[in-house]
Amino acid sequence: MEYTMDLNKRMAGRFFKKYLFGIVLFGILVGGIGVFAKLKLSPVEYTSQELLVQNDGNHGLISSYEQFVTSEKFTKVLNSEIDHGKWKNKDTRKEYEVTITQQGTSSPFFTIGVTTDDPAYTRYLTTLSSHVFMANIGKYLTGVNVSVVSTASTAQKVNSLSDLIHVGLESLGIGLVVAIIWSIFHMLLVGRLTDEYYIRDIYQVGLLGTLDKSNN
Repeated sequence: MEYTMDLNKRMAGRFFKKYLFGIVLFGILVGGIGVFAKLKLSPVEYTSQELLVQNDGNHGLISSYEQFVTSEKFTKVLNSEIDHGKWKNKDTRKEYEVTITQQGTSSPFFTIGVTTDDPAYTRYLTTLSSHVFMANIGKYLTGVNVSVVSTASTAQKVNSLSDLIHVGLESLGIGLVVAIIWSIFHMLLVGRLTDEYYIRDIYQVGLLGTLDKSNN
């Protein structure tokens, strides 16, 4: 014998009344676990920036500067300088990221930024990256007229708030989905008839009457 179960207001009402609190609580719990795991497992990173300017206002060159600092030629020279500098014995000395960011689409100002796992090394490498950039960029581009506006800033922890929010929301969603699936399975297939209207709400079978169990 087959039973057809169609979603209806009574079934939905029963579901939310019994399981909504548990679903939300489980989702929040999983979201919290995801954020905690992100904080514990993700390495701490620091960033520093040095402000430069294209003196003649030819800001169109800055996009080419961005490409240069990510090139193999720039990395090779920078790594060579690192290997001959005071941080040459640092195990993670070549685990870094160098970026150039223009201050605005039509601005002549831009920053060289470095991210590493050590605040002191980050600031040192920012200064070194700026030096390597200014000493070598003229070999590959014409019209380079760059000067330093402000030296490397004190390294700050990378702001990972957006990453934490993303992980938290993603974990929350996973928790909610798992809890909903489990709750539906539990309501439809597990357990016993909790009240006289269970059959009506779940299977849409009208209530014909009730029968009291007698001990006589």
